[in-house]
Amino acid sequence: MPGTLLNTTGFRPVCVAAFFVFYSGCFHDSMGESLGPVTQATTESTETGETTDTTTDPSTTAGPTDPTTSDTETTESPTTDPTDATTISCTPGEENCMCNGSVCDDGLVCDDDLCIPEGEGFCGDGEVDPGESCDDGNDEDDDACHNDCRLPGELLWDNVHNGPANGIDAGFAVASTSEGMVFAGGYETVDGFAREALIRQYTPEGTEGWSTSFGTLLPDANDVVTGLAISQDTTLVAVGAQQGLNGTDTFLKGYSLEGSEVWDSLRAAGNSRTYFPEDVVVAEDGTIFVAGSSTFDNNDNDAWVAAFDPTGELIWEHFEFLGGGFEEEARGVALIDPAGEQGLIACGFQTDPDNLDLEVWLARYPAQGTEPMWQYQYSDADNVDDSAVDCEVVGNNALVLARRGDATDLRTLELTDGDPVINPKVIEGVTPGGIAVSLENSLVVSGTTADSDIWVRRFDSGGSEVWTTTHDGPAGDADLGHRVTVDATGHIAVVGAVTNLTEGFNLWVGRFAP
Repeated sequence: MPGTLLNTTGFRPVCVAAFFVFYSGCFHDSMGESLGPVTQATTESTETGETTDTTTDPSTTAGPTDPTTSDTETTESPTTDPTDATTISCTPGEENCMCNGSVCDDGLVCDDDLCIPEGEGFCGDGEVDPGESCDDGNDEDDDACHNDCRLPGELLWDNVHNGPANGIDAGFAVASTSEGMVFAGGYETVDGFAREALIRQYTPEGTEGWSTSFGTLLPDANDVVTGLAISQDTTLVAVGAQQGLNGTDTFLKGYSLEGSEVWDSLRAAGNSRTYFPEDVVVAEDGTIFVAGSSTFDNNDNDAWVAAFDPTGELIWEHFEFLGGGFEEEARGVALIDPAGEQGLIACGFQTDPDNLDLEVWLARYPAQGTEPMWQYQYSDADNVDDSAVDCEVVGNNALVLARRGDATDLRTLELTDGDPVINPKVIEGVTPGGIAVSLENSLVVSGTTADSDIWVRRFDSGGSEVWTTTHDGPAGDADLGHRVTVDATGHIAVVGAVTNLTEGFNLWVGRFAP
């Protein structure tokens, strides 16, 4: 169905086949409602046309919310916090700098030892001024109003990209630097139904930076970026799939943060084997780890985990397979420690040979590869397909985000031997997209609601819900949340797709307050 999004009740059994329609079928509709009390603040953002209305904890001092547009880009004017310590390096007397004694330059007044425009307030003065969403007048940055006068979970900006052919365009990968620069990856339709892989860069304020698209130029080719990661704070690593002469190839590319390609590599299909990547992480030394699937003799899928050097040359790879037409697939990969010395985990699904249902699969690999140190599978009920879509590591625990029938399943497993399962959480009515962990071990999960809205939820380090927000695109139709990332400041970026009434699906990326 060219030009139409697949709506499925499960997940793709064969990623390569489904990929040629809308990539991997990673977006699904689901039923039910989100459950669980909000412990601090709940933000529900609903966009109709071009305006985002935001509601939050009534104890918050809230003011008008800036409109959010979904044309080509949406940016927020940066709000300067004169109380920020960086302002004391300004020349005394200048705007937003310390007063020169009690004197300020012409047009400014000295207020609380800071020079501000006469008649204007500032973030932190307890008054909601233009450009602020709230102002509680305190310096607590994890309460119902952040120190930049933004609400928890507030959509700071979003950007919608329509490709040159007005066809289906979608985002499947996202990464951000420690300074808040955001990169989105996916594909855009360029000619008829042919799709090229796409990477787009945005500043922390949402301004579009550089963009590149590339493909094999084969007729009706389907090329896509499926994973992005930042290497050593200097290089953007992109992995994805392209339609090669012998089947589906995996490409790996390295870009400077300014957009120059610095290296590229290819794990080409051959000897009756194809490759399809799903996720990528990079260790501190630049070693690249990829998880995905591989087919052999056009038969069943095998889970594929591989390591590459910092320029994309293969170091090792492992195939996990049951044979006999059963399906195995790795969907996520995570380092156990940033250096990668303790190895990595991969997650996805396997087919249960007894009842043919899909069950969550988790494996731990040593850094040098070879065979898995251990593997673990679980399924909650017969006749219900379970599939991990992403995974992360916190301390000595693996966090597994999975699809469980029509709900999202989030649970913790000990890394020692993959058992036991700890504190499973079931979120009804949400299809999972991705999982990310902040420096403070705050957990963020993205996905799609049963009403086909983009959905984001943040948990604190103890697993309690902090806030939940949803986003409805400009057409009020199907909108889809996929991967998520958290930068060093706690800001959250999510990538996916939104419906446009005249252009079909467009690539969407948004940045949220912590």
